[in-house]
Amino acid sequence: MLDHYNIITLGNCSIYRVYESEKSDNVIHRSYVIHRCYKFTFLRRDDIEIGPCYTQKEWRGKGIYPATLTYIVGNEISGKECAYMMVDTKNYSSQRGVIKAGFEMVGEISKSKMLKIYKIIDKM
Repeated sequence: MLDHYNIITLGNCSIYRVYESEKSDNVIHRSYVIHRCYKFTFLRRDDIEIGPCYTQKEWRGKGIYPATLTYIVGNEISGKECAYMMVDTKNYSSQRGVIKAGFEMVGEISKSKMLKIYKIIDKM
């Protein structure tokens, strides 16, 4: 099932889609990958930010989210680059999936109100 990904590139953003099966057009998970841009001041040249991510309700709890994150990191990161994710502190399910995929908390993020620019405000 998880070998059927569709990757769409839009400028500096890639969209990963996971399908129910090779014969189905039902998208069960979607993850966005954003490369360095003005909104993410903490990203270095080849770093990425993953998100937002969404798994259809009937497919949650089946390991699709962490498997997709692992797949994305394997395809997008090759050496010294980093993959970042912003996860709401109240979204425990997402936190579990991110940890299963090997991510760890490195700090807190703030977003400016006018230009919606993200920056790390508190490193762990």
